[in-house]
Amino acid sequence: MLIQQWRAFGPIDRLESHINSHIKDGIPLKENRTVNNWRIPIDVKRNDGSILISASLPGFSKNEIEVSLKEHDLTIRADNTETQNNKSDEYLLRERHTGASSRAIRLPKNLDIQNAKLTFQDGVLMINMPMLERPKALKLDISAA
Repeated sequence: MLIQQWRAFGPIDRLESHINSHIKDGIPLKENRTVNNWRIPIDVKRNDGSILISASLPGFSKNEIEVSLKEHDLTIRADNTETQNNKSDEYLLRERHTGASSRAIRLPKNLDIQNAKLTFQDGVLMINMPMLERPKALKLDISAA
């Protein structure tokens, strides 16, 4: 079974991390975060004949999360837009994410997607998908001609 992580901006993220690691002084406290700077952290594990995916989505409500599956690609999308935009507030440091982010992973083909169970509690989305039993080899009888 192979789980593949899809990273559309992987090389750009690595370059940004490399550049930021060399900058020490003179960094203003005000940051400009974009959607591409925040990824949904996930864990994927096999557990008693099923795959369990945990996605950390702190600060999101259940209604702000969308899970979709196309072929064998699972996409988790979260979108929380800030409703109040008080122009008198000027952030010096802002680390809490607002806006949209998504995460996609390729799933193995032997999952029973119809019986998947999704739960969301305390900022953690849990997706439990049972694995299908692999077909056993059949013994074929040879008849005499």
